[in-house]
Amino acid sequence: MCGLAVTNLGHAPKQVKERLKAQVDTLWHTSNLFHIPDQEKLAKPLVDNSCADAVFFCNSGAEANEAAIKLARRYFQKVAGQPERYEIITFHMSFHGRTLATLTATGQDKVKEGFSPPPEGFKYAPYNDAEALEKAIGPNTCAIMLEMVQGKAG
Repeated sequence: MCGLAVTNLGHAPKQVKERLKAQVDTLWHTSNLFHIPDQEKLAKPLVDNSCADAVFFCNSGAEANEAAIKLARRYFQKVAGQPERYEIITFHMSFHGRTLATLTATGQDKVKEGFSPPPEGFKYAPYNDAEALEKAIGPNTCAIMLEMVQGKAG
């Protein structure tokens, strides 16, 4: 058994297994504080084919979402000089992870049971309703968090 959306390469494909073994024989892990040539090689096409100027590799989707939440809030506090802009709008039936902040960002009450009180600063709108989203945007909004494929929504 495994997590959702993590077996898109199949079960033990030969090419993946060979690459993993070669990497384990070379180096198991190093901090991203150090120069990692293969990571930079992977980052280049991601930057070249997106609007991003840089790539931050994470261990999980929850960690990536936590970084996005922190980045949006930090931008308005440190760069824009608008610390009152800290709210993040997400959507009903979304799923953003199992950390405290990403659970709060998730638009499903059933996954939040037993973890109160939630961190403040999250608002929810119906998915695929542009009018409701526009109404949710206010003077404290710093970001809109959108789950492109609603895998846990059914």
